[in-house]
Amino acid sequence: YRILKDNLNKESEEHIFADSDEISDYAKEAVMVFYQNRIISGVGDNCFSPKTNATRAQVAKIVSDILDIL
Repeated sequence: YRILKDNLNKESEEHIFADSDEISDYAKEAVMVFYQNRIISGVGDNCFSPKTNATRAQVAKIVSDILDIL
């Protein structure tokens, strides 16, 4: 996120996941900006599930989207 943040759209509207209170404070800005730029979308039912590990497919999508930005 720190490398990409100057190249990402930072919309003013914040998305609230049902489990947003479980997202660590240090990660909230990155999660919101990545969500607004459609790099991440959550796991369904308006949840982000920050306490679980990402699947291989989720990581592949994130890396692919980041490479498209670079």
